[in-house]
Amino acid sequence: MLFKIGISDLILGGTPMLVQRPFWIYSHPAVYIMVLPAMGIVSEIIPTFSRKTIFGYKYIAYSSLAIASIGSLVWGHHMFTSGQSNLMNMVFSALTFSVSIPSAVKMFNWLTTMYKGSIRLAAPILPVRSHLNESGRSVPFRYAQGRKSGKRSWTVARTSVDWMS
Repeated sequence: MLFKIGISDLILGGTPMLVQRPFWIYSHPAVYIMVLPAMGIVSEIIPTFSRKTIFGYKYIAYSSLAIASIGSLVWGHHMFTSGQSNLMNMVFSALTFSVSIPSAVKMFNWLTTMYKGSIRLAAPILPVRSHLNESGRSVPFRYAQGRKSGKRSWTVARTSVDWMS
């Protein structure tokens, strides 16, 4: 305890929420900052090995900006069980769902670029294709469509499954 300031000490008037909120406000956008360069690499690999220009370049660029901006606002979905209000749960749930829209735009443009392309199977395209594959476990695919059950991306944003019984 520094200078008798009990940020997370209940006796001194603090609450663990005063530590948890700043942590997620910082840490959650960091996840998107780490995944966006990977999406940029995918956006370069696919047209190179499909021997076509990228479909919808402007939409891919704008979807990256949308993912970055919306991604900085969804941190509250980690706190559904922390006692925040139902209104906040609904807002963060809607924001979390909305991240899937620009992610789906990226997926559509990547797949459309590969459609009827002369795909050269070389080392760089193989992991990209596996991530675009239905059995892949990549973040863009989960946001865009979900796994085969279709439940993974929905359960992240659904508040009803986050309440402890």
